[in-house]
Amino acid sequence: MSHFSERRHGLIWGEECTVPYVLAYDDLLSGPFKTFIDCSNQIGGDVASIAKLVQETFINQRAFLVMASKSQRPLDTELPLVLEPTGKKIQEVIAFRESKRQSPLFNHLSAISESIPGLSWVTVTPAPGPYVKEMGDSAVFYTNRVLKEYREKDKLHVEWVQNWNNVFKELQTYVLAHHTTGLSWNTRGGNAMNNLKPAPPNCGVPPPPPPGNIPPPPPMVKLEPKAVAADDGRAALFESINKGTDITSGLKKASS
Repeated sequence: MSHFSERRHGLIWGEECTVPYVLAYDDLLSGPFKTFIDCSNQIGGDVASIAKLVQETFINQRAFLVMASKSQRPLDTELPLVLEPTGKKIQEVIAFRESKRQSPLFNHLSAISESIPGLSWVTVTPAPGPYVKEMGDSAVFYTNRVLKEYREKDKLHVEWVQNWNNVFKELQTYVLAHHTTGLSWNTRGGNAMNNLKPAPPNCGVPPPPPPGNIPPPPPMVKLEPKAVAADDGRAALFESINKGTDITSGLKKASS
């Protein structure tokens, strides 16, 4: 059994890795992030459903970090392919929110949807930490709505807001400590495409719903990046997010 399956919260996160910045990410997963997932499951409904997608996205990022610890930075032509799994997971979270506009928990879903692109920090140079903060702060409009609605009637939802905010605070702290000027690649490592492995299925998340209860796939939505430096990789990420859909022609290009 993997070393990580014995960590204090019992999550099985996949490939064992002793690189310090992967171990630090594991601490984030088993600490603030696990608290958020547990609180989301207590609320249930659409919040629990989107939390499952969010957990898959964070665990997918762990697999990406393990890959980076073994790999040299990929060529610009390879970067979209390396980022494609990250883009797809982010898109699944955003699309779920778009498919649930009539949900009574829509403000919760929107808070997550607005900030989840913060996991694209792996493409940002030279200052990914402030980018994580910016994306975490983008949820404030919706978290304030959650607080206004539930502050006096259900403290669990207040805790949920605090927990989600803590995830991004801790993620920023992590990035500032371990990837100060950008994702730490291994200058002596191998090829990123060869080292990129998917996270194990159902890794630390509930099993999928039984046949017959699976909702139709949500519509794909347009995600436009802000104007950024051409070399920070975010253009490639947004390309990968929208790969295989009909909306790639509407994407804004990164400025040079």
